[in-house]
Amino acid sequence: MITILNSGFNNLGSLLHALRWVGAVPKVAESVNDIREASSLLLPGVGSFGVAMHRLVEQGFAAEVVRHATDLGKPTIGICLGMQLLLDESDEHGTHAGLGLIKGRATALDSVLAPEQVPRLGWDIVQIDGDHPCLPQARTSRDFYFAHSYHAICANPSDVIATTPFGQGRIAAVIARKNVVGCQFHPEKSHDAGMDFLEALVAFCEKLELTDAGPLS
Repeated sequence: MITILNSGFNNLGSLLHALRWVGAVPKVAESVNDIREASSLLLPGVGSFGVAMHRLVEQGFAAEVVRHATDLGKPTIGICLGMQLLLDESDEHGTHAGLGLIKGRATALDSVLAPEQVPRLGWDIVQIDGDHPCLPQARTSRDFYFAHSYHAICANPSDVIATTPFGQGRIAAVIARKNVVGCQFHPEKSHDAGMDFLEALVAFCEKLELTDAGPLS
C-alpha cells in the first residue's frame, strides 16, 4: 500500500485520484507515526527546495523518510520537487541539504544555453535509458507533463534511468537506486503515459514489500 506524505507542499488530491485509478489504495501520512507505519512512501512536492526541506525537518519527517528508505529498505518515491529532495543538495536560492538518498544535486535549468523557456512547463518526450523494475514493461518513449526550473544531476550516471531533451543535451527524467525512485515529471497529469508509469510504480512497490529488500547498500 502506498502512503503519500502530506507535508503541505503538494498536489495531494490529484495524486490520490490517479493512484486509485490504477487500482492502488493510497493512504495519507500526516504525522511521524503515519510514516513509521507506511510500507511504501511517496513524497510529492511543488515549490522551493529550501522551504520544503525546512518543513520536512521541522515536522520531524525528514529523519523518518531517511530511516524508511535506508534502515528499513522500504520503497520510497519522489515526484517533481519530491524527486529533487531525494538528492544530497540543491542550489536553489542558496545551498540546501537534501535527504541524501541518491547521490547528486539539483541545479537550475540554464535558459541562456537553451532556447526553452524556464520554468519548463508542458509536455516533452521521455526516453528510457536504463533498466529498473519501476519502469513500465512497454519501455517506449512517451510524452509526459513537466513543470520545473531545476533538474537532477546524479553523481552516478547509472542512477539516471530515463531522460528528456533540454537545449542541446538531455536531463534526468527518472532516477533510481535500489528501493528509491524519483521522477521529474508529473505522472498524475500525464494522461495514459502517466497512468502506465504509476501502475508500474505500484507493482514495483508491492513486489518490494513482499521481498523485504533490506537497507540500501
